[in-house]
Order: sequence, then C-alpha cells, then structure tokens
Amino acid sequence: MEKKYFKKVFASDFSVRGEAKAEYNDNMIQKVITENKDVIIAISGAKMKHIDKICQFALNKEKATDKTVRIVFLNGSVDKAVYQDAQRERSGGEEFVREYADKVDKVWATLTDPNSKDYFKEKNIYKMYELKDALANDELSYPAWKMTKTYFNDKLAKRK
Repeated sequence: MEKKYFKKVFASDFSVRGEAKAEYNDNMIQKVITENKDVIIAISGAKMKHIDKICQFALNKEKATDKTVRIVFLNGSVDKAVYQDAQRERSGGEEFVREYADKVDKVWATLTDPNSKDYFKEKNIYKMYELKDALANDELSYPAWKMTKTYFNDKLAKRK
C-alpha cells in the first residue's frame, strides 16, 4: 500500500475500528487457544473479558491442557506516556492516553484485590509481574523496566 495513502486516508478512517479491534481480539484469543504453550498477557489495555476467555481455556479439563496464564503489568508514568504520545505522528491525545491508563489500572486493581470476583488466585493465573519504569521522570527516555513485585498463585504451584 502506498505510504502516502496509508498515512492520510486509511490511518484516519476509524469507521471500522471497533470491528477491526473485535476481530483482532478474537483472532488473538484463538491463537492462544491453539498453541500448546503457557500464556503471557501484557495488560496494556486488556479488558477483563479477554483475560477471562484465555483463563477459561487454560482451565479446560476436557482438553487436558496444563497451560497457565502469566500477567505482565508495565506500571509507568502517565505524564510520560502523554508527553511521548504527543510526539508521535498519530497521537491519540492526552484524554485518550489518560483514559486508557485508567482502564489498565482498574484491571490491575481488580486482579490484585483479594475481595474482587476477578482476583487472580481465583483464575488460572499462575504469576503476575509488576514492572516500574526506573526513568519515569525522564519524559525523553525510553522506559527502563525494573521488576518491583511478583504475585504468585500458590493454588497452581503443584502444576508447575
């Protein structure tokens, strides 16, 4: 495809964005289901319903799978993300970045809350990793991710 066409016409045509995202998510979930490997999900905007679909498959006893799910949470600076997004050719805008970050934070909070129905230990989530950007205050730098906490599901320890 002509780069000029892609940038000026296709890239700005959001009329089918919702359908495209839904198809992508379904295709991704189907790929996860057919692969015979553990699953790692980076929750950069993941919705709980997608995590649930993947976890339900991993727990499927009829398929005799021993898959586990691992979640990676990149806990970065929202202000840095806003600044860096503004530098991109196709910026989503500050409001979009902040709303997206809020959604990610809510998913993470739900997964780590022992009182939540979506607490990770009640799903087939074996481990969750929280990483923080060591350079969060430097808007010009790429993130330098450092592991800050690992959450372990002792209910699944016998399987691994």
